[in-house]
Amino acid sequence: MLRSIAYQVLDKDVMLYEHFIPIFRGKRRIYREGDGEWQQSQLKEFVHSVLEQRQPRPLLLFVDALDECNEQAVRDVVGFLESLSIHAVQAGFELRICLSSRHYPNISMKKTLELTVEKSKEHRRDIATYVREKLRIRDYAIEAEIQKKADGIFMWVVIVVSLLNKAYDEGRIEAMQKTLQEVPNDLEEVFNTLLRKDDPNKAEMILMLQWVLLTQRPLRPEELLSQNRGHLLSHQRH
Repeated sequence: MLRSIAYQVLDKDVMLYEHFIPIFRGKRRIYREGDGEWQQSQLKEFVHSVLEQRQPRPLLLFVDALDECNEQAVRDVVGFLESLSIHAVQAGFELRICLSSRHYPNISMKKTLELTVEKSKEHRRDIATYVREKLRIRDYAIEAEIQKKADGIFMWVVIVVSLLNKAYDEGRIEAMQKTLQEVPNDLEEVFNTLLRKDDPNKAEMILMLQWVLLTQRPLRPEELLSQNRGHLLSHQRH
C-alpha cells in the first residue's frame, strides 16, 4: 500500500518526481546485482523527505478501501500516516489525508474527523435515487424494502437491483418479490450466494478468479481473457 501511495504521489507531481530520480538512481547503483525491491523503511523515508521539500501547494492523500488490505499492513500504514501528519504540522506543510474503509478492521487515530457515510441523509438519498433510476419498474414497496435491507451498503444495492431486474425479465414482479425475500442482508453472503448458484458461465468465472488470485504479476485485461479462453477450449477438446 505504501508503495502505491508513493507511486501515485510521484505520478501527480513533477517536482517530487524530479526529487525522487536521484534517490532511485542511487538505489539502482547499489543494488545493480542484487535485490532492488523497495523496503517499507525506504518508502517511509522518501515520503518523509517530501515534507522537507516544503512544497508551495498542499498535498492531499486519498486512501480508499483499507478493509481490502492485510490488517497488519493497514495498521502500519495508518500509524505512519498519523506520524506523517504530525511531522507536517511541525514542518509547516499543509497535508490532508482522507482514509476510507468499511467498519472492519477497526483502526483508530488520535486526532481525526470521522464520518460514517451510511448514517448520513445524503448517502441514503443517493441510494434511493439509484434504486428509483435503475430498478426496471416503479414499486414503492420493493424500493422501500431494498433500502431497508441494504442498511446503507451501496454495493449491496447495486448487486441486488441487478438481480431484481433479471428476475423481473424472467418472471415479472412476483419473481422480484421472491428474489428480494431470499437475498441475504450481508454483502459477503450475497457474494457467496452468487458463487454457489448454478450458472452456465460458472466454470469460466472460477477460472478467472484463480488467474487473478494466483498469478505472479497483475494481468492485463486482454491477457486474462486470452488465458481464460485458451484454457476452456483446451478443456473442451479433452
